[in-house]
Amino acid sequence: MVRHTGGKTIQDMKDTFVEEPMSGHRPSWATEIKGLWSGIPSGESHFWEGVLEPGIHTLVCARFTPSGVWFGGGLTVEE
Repeated sequence: MVRHTGGKTIQDMKDTFVEEPMSGHRPSWATEIKGLWSGIPSGESHFWEGVLEPGIHTLVCARFTPSGVWFGGGLTVEE
């Protein structure tokens, strides 16, 4: 999961996924949420409990072999 900076929207993130799966890294205006990544195998689930800062966030889905990243969803956290 990443938090958007610089006023970027969920649509801005969707627009970075021109072709899925995408390769490469997150945009420079997205900050990784530390401690959230856990490498969850396909078909399994993971429970994360924490506090997200107010703002716009994107959840991404990824695989390692072959490498690929997909847009998983966007959410807005309000104060």
